Amino acid sequence: MRLNLSPWRTLNARVTLLTLAIFVAGMWSLTWYISRTLSEDFLRLLGDQQYSTSTLMASQVNAQVQERLQALDLVAAAVTPELVTNPAALQKFLESRPVFLKMFNGGSYITGADGVAIASIPLATGRVGVNYADRDYIAGALQSGEPVIGQPVVGRKLNSPVFGMSAPVHDANGRVIGVVAGITNLVLPNFLDSIAKIGR
Repeated sequence: MRLNLSPWRTLNARVTLLTLAIFVAGMWSLTWYISRTLSEDFLRLLGDQQYSTSTLMASQVNAQVQERLQALDLVAAAVTPELVTNPAALQKFLESRPVFLKMFNGGSYITGADGVAIASIPLATGRVGVNYADRDYIAGALQSGEPVIGQPVVGRKLNSPVFGMSAPVHDANGRVIGVVAGITNLVLPNFLDSIAKIGR
């Protein structure tokens, strides 16, 4: 038995199919556009958030570093040429500043103009008598007469990754006669740990 489809039904079917195709294409286009727009917005927001976090972390690191450099500078300004030539008095002078142990978890030490450590806290680290003239933060302060932040290295006495900061000691004529150095042990909890938590 043959079905006799009228031209009207065939035209109606074609119009319906065409309408359905246009509707599906429109929905697909709208979905693609919304998906792309949302993706771009998400990426932009994520980038802004990461930039804000990085800026905050950099600001925190800078503030903490500046605080430690200022402390080193204040101690260096209080070191006199007489102290530099008197190791026992210099050791007592350094030990009277326990705040250094809080600021520098790897301890602190003072060298002469030759880069050899004269006094150290804690004394048990065994730095006294060791030549640190090859360390960039010691050599840099001796040569430039300015505070220096060193590159991370393996500590000679701590045997762990550390980085040093330093401030030069000047005599009355402005000549560099020594260096005050503070060490941050990167293996132990340190001021960078709390800053790193901001980015998590």
